[in-house]
Amino acid sequence: MAFGVTPGADACDSPAMDIRRDPVLMSDVVNRSSSSRWRSGRGWVWRALVVCGVLAGGGLLLAAPGGDNGASIPIVSQPPERHVSVRLTEIRHGPLIQWLFAEGVVQAVRKDFLQFESAGRIELIATDANGDLLREGSRVRGPAPGDRFGQLIARLDDRDSAARVARTDAQVAAARRRVEAVRAALDQTRQAFDRTSGLANHGLTPRAEHERTKAAFLEAQAELRAAEAEARALAAQADEARIGRDRAAIFAPYDGVIAMMNIDVGDYATGIASATRDPVQEANAAVVVIEDSRLEVTLHLPPHEAALVREGQTAYVGADGDAIARAVRGAEDTGALRGRVWSVSPSISLQRRAVMVKVRLDEGTEDRLRDGAFVSVWIAAAEIPQAVLAPYPALIQRATQTTVFIHDPETDQVRRRVVRLGMMGLDHAQVLAGLSPGEQVVAEGHHRLTDGARVRPIETGAADPRRALDVTLPTDDDKQ
Repeated sequence: MAFGVTPGADACDSPAMDIRRDPVLMSDVVNRSSSSRWRSGRGWVWRALVVCGVLAGGGLLLAAPGGDNGASIPIVSQPPERHVSVRLTEIRHGPLIQWLFAEGVVQAVRKDFLQFESAGRIELIATDANGDLLREGSRVRGPAPGDRFGQLIARLDDRDSAARVARTDAQVAAARRRVEAVRAALDQTRQAFDRTSGLANHGLTPRAEHERTKAAFLEAQAELRAAEAEARALAAQADEARIGRDRAAIFAPYDGVIAMMNIDVGDYATGIASATRDPVQEANAAVVVIEDSRLEVTLHLPPHEAALVREGQTAYVGADGDAIARAVRGAEDTGALRGRVWSVSPSISLQRRAVMVKVRLDEGTEDRLRDGAFVSVWIAAAEIPQAVLAPYPALIQRATQTTVFIHDPETDQVRRRVVRLGMMGLDHAQVLAGLSPGEQVVAEGHHRLTDGARVRPIETGAADPRRALDVTLPTDDDKQ
């Protein structure tokens, strides 16, 4: 029995499915459902699906060209060509800066670890202008012109040294009085010798008298030399005693601020403890004084990076790379500070196998950065005023080749092209060959592309070098 199928109608809704309304056919279905093959409670569902599928297939065959109804209906159509959505960027000229990245510790240019040079019990800690004891953060004054020492910070119990100074000072005073007395006696003997010498030349005085005055004069000269030598020796002893007294005190070496105070009145100081590393010195020092108006960062760079660093190159210092990036882009209040490379060591450290580089910050940064802070540093190692720039998202690295997808605006097709790169900037690379300014490359979406694929540009943006940190650094004239 053949069933006609109306073109476009659902096979399950065709007249062939009228078996659901034919009592004879439905009886046959019921009888078969009782067989062992359809004993499952859900067997009628599966049977209905099978019948629907068979009839639907038959309907499609009948509706095909050459069927009973002679109709010709296309069932499968060719889908339209698909365009891949991509984001493009335009290749342009612009300045390019090669940055070197490092991390280091901020230190004051002048930082002294002060200790007592002799052992003893701490007797005094000086006070500031308000009468409070000196402490961390207290400002101290260095020696004025012509002075030997700066402001007193702390002193040991120096009664013994003070007594020695007093005793030697008294001895020096007595020696100086003796020198004056001997010098007065010498003047008298000189006068007597000169008088007898004149008379002896005219034969008016005995020769023996002349010789006596001469001997007295020479003896007085010798006595004066001995007295002066003794006075000098006693003065040296007095100086030594005063040095010993000074060793029992700590003075400010320059105008600065106390960074650490490790002592208190009544503590016992053991004297100088040798140390070579700053952390150990800081822990052992009685007082740490820094000149916080000048700060620098010590870096240890690999030799191949240090070869690009020169004195005077611009550097930026900040708590992290993001803060520096915002500062380079021109943002304010990022916390990043500007400085310059101060020194580059000509040798490689044997301990670190690295080259030590020091970056000094511009003056006036002491309120924005602290001694001992761990910071990131960017150094502008090289700069190209004008270069062909390609943003990193557009570059595809495959083994030893770097390629890009070039967009043809007339056909909306992309072609893969090999490029040769030069200096690397922060967000852009210098293109030495393979690209020209004005060409458009795929910046986003190239992972879905093949050579010759058609694309649909979402947005076309310019490879703005200034927004991408490849900027021309300001000069000192620009700052002024």
